[in-house]
Amino acid sequence: MFIIGRLIYLFFAIIAFSIFFRLVFLFFGIFNDNPFVSLVMNWGGFFAGPFFGILPSFDLPAPLGIIETGSLIALVVYAILGQLLAAIFR
Repeated sequence: MFIIGRLIYLFFAIIAFSIFFRLVFLFFGIFNDNPFVSLVMNWGGFFAGPFFGILPSFDLPAPLGIIETGSLIALVVYAILGQLLAAIFR
């Protein structure tokens, strides 16, 4: 049972990091065609997708990019869900 809890933590940590880096890239306006940026944006977008449209996103002034509130909500929800599931399998 203990190993299942660790695997759940690992799974949700990967999701959280992909969403977090998506937020960072969007905040700093990094939208180029770099393969790593594309991978992170696609993975983070996949997991944050169900939360898009709950609240509007905010465009920042010119040197910066976007604050995507759907990804912020997704980050919080996945963190809580990961903690709950890991606690069940401890």
